[in-house]
Amino acid sequence: MTIELEPADAGDAATERFCAVVAVRDSHHRDLAPILAMRLAAAGGVPGTVLDVASTDRADALADVTAVLAGRDGVLVVMDAYGGGPASGPLFDETAEHVLRARQPVLVLGPCVPDEVAAAIPIPWDLQLPIDGSRPGDDLLASAGTWWATFGPTRVTVIGLDASDPWPDDGSDPVVDPARAAAVRLRRQGLETDLVRRPSVDPSTALLAATTPAGAVFVVPAPRSPGADGRWFAALRRLVRAAGCPVLAVPG
Repeated sequence: MTIELEPADAGDAATERFCAVVAVRDSHHRDLAPILAMRLAAAGGVPGTVLDVASTDRADALADVTAVLAGRDGVLVVMDAYGGGPASGPLFDETAEHVLRARQPVLVLGPCVPDEVAAAIPIPWDLQLPIDGSRPGDDLLASAGTWWATFGPTRVTVIGLDASDPWPDDGSDPVVDPARAAAVRLRRQGLETDLVRRPSVDPSTALLAATTPAGAVFVVPAPRSPGADGRWFAALRRLVRAAGCPVLAVPG
């Protein structure tokens, strides 16, 4: 496997733009990720490369990919994944589980994403940013700004996932509105941002029930393990498995 990225200095911080787009190729999938990654790289004017894990020594290939991504900030990773498997199995599949251990955002193409997405839909896409009752992390909101800075003007829709009863139990604390706060922060960054509401008990159910425009991307948290945030761990898996658009998984 040929690695075309130079390792970054340990003190390098993430830039405002993606510095490169990296596709992870796996022969078990449709091979859309390399096509889309090269289009994204061209649209953003940044280097693009493909890391191939379809080798006879698969364990070594996966270890090489993990090592390269762990040493490089500011990279957008693109990959195909199934978004499912046996209940006792890995998050998506073996390759995705390794890739998501890195600290980069990963644009995941699930099995329901049409083949045309890799070649026909114009870039940039609209970003769909679901926010539940917890306060959104800075990494999640910053990812929208990074996408805009790299690929051009981008519309963002903040989807407020509202609980059935948002009021505090004891009435002593003010009711916060994380979705509205997120929309305000994005507007201050210069992004064209809308705010919509969806009643929600489960994030993935609410998002999949909504009408998603062609060319959209769901931007969701990417917990490293079920224990980190079980709700979003499950939602990410379900979205990848069933959504008709790519999912940008952003580690916190």
